[in-house]
Amino acid sequence: MNILIYGGSFDPPHTGHFELLGAALREIPVDRAYILPSARPAHKRLPWASFDERARMLRAGLAGRLAGPMLKKVRLSGYEKTRRGPVYTYQALAHFRRLHPGARFYLLIGGDQLGAFTTWKKYRRLLSQATLVVGARRGKDGAALAAKAKVIWLKGVFPAISSSEIRLAFLRGEKTAGKIPAAVLRRIERRGLYGLAWLNRLRRRLNAGRFAHVLQVARLAGSLAERHGADLEKAAAAALLHDAGRSLTLPRMIAYARRHKIKAPLKEEVIARCPILLHAYVGAHMAETEMGVSDPEILSAIRRHSLGDLRMSPLDKIIFVADAASEDRAFAGAARLRKIAFQNIDRAMRETVRMKLAYVKSRGGWIHPLGKKLWRKIR
Repeated sequence: MNILIYGGSFDPPHTGHFELLGAALREIPVDRAYILPSARPAHKRLPWASFDERARMLRAGLAGRLAGPMLKKVRLSGYEKTRRGPVYTYQALAHFRRLHPGARFYLLIGGDQLGAFTTWKKYRRLLSQATLVVGARRGKDGAALAAKAKVIWLKGVFPAISSSEIRLAFLRGEKTAGKIPAAVLRRIERRGLYGLAWLNRLRRRLNAGRFAHVLQVARLAGSLAERHGADLEKAAAAALLHDAGRSLTLPRMIAYARRHKIKAPLKEEVIARCPILLHAYVGAHMAETEMGVSDPEILSAIRRHSLGDLRMSPLDKIIFVADAASEDRAFAGAARLRKIAFQNIDRAMRETVRMKLAYVKSRGGWIHPLGKKLWRKIR
């Protein structure tokens, strides 16, 4: 009996996943293929979508992409869902070897994974117990290992699509045409996965100009995160939600802050002199309690994007600067600020604080003491 194992996060499953599986089923004499979604990946963050949601997306995609005889060979395994802690591939293979004693095993992976295969835990055991089936993305990734190990290269070159770039596109409000099977995309949209529920909420509750600004900040924040080595998805998520508090009128924002006992520096003085500053703190509370955001870095970046703070993480700085320098900003100096931001985020932070203070002063407005302290610290 020939058994194919195809593991991954599938968060979400995309066109490349299904093309790779289909090619393997056509070219390898497989009797059964197990798709093995990870519950708690050993080398990645926890998946955005739950195990059950990803399983349903996989089923939807499989039904639309594989012909009947091939589809009958495929089983969706819940093995990792039943395990505590991360599951390594060698452990999953041992599980299926117990289920199918005497079977011949194949591991299906992408060419990009082959290049890093020697970093996998107990990879030599894997190579001794299974044949690698590889779909190239760009040429022969991992050719050195392939020369020494049992490797079958599938015909052709497969799409260079990643689930992370798809998640980032959703968070930025961008299209994913051709990257996700239609049945999978319909489920994502119906369930509001990967930030689409947030996006739809903001589209309904913000005015058109504010919503356009949010999308521009998300795009710039993602680019700045990539430039400065921060987490792209956290940056895009924080940027998308940074103005959630602006969905409230000022009277409702004040009432919300008092009702929920929102912690904001000098809150009562802010309410009396410049209540719009509450929106960052209110927005962070909304993100946590109404939109299910639990990541402390994302919440911190939302909370600190307007006034800043004396302690700012790299992500805090990126959102603070991206909010001021996004493409929709038309003030003199916005383009220059964007340029600085890609060169040096700390310098851009200083320039953003300087420009904010100068603007408020020029209009005779109230400068929050925290803004003055921040300027004294970083200038």
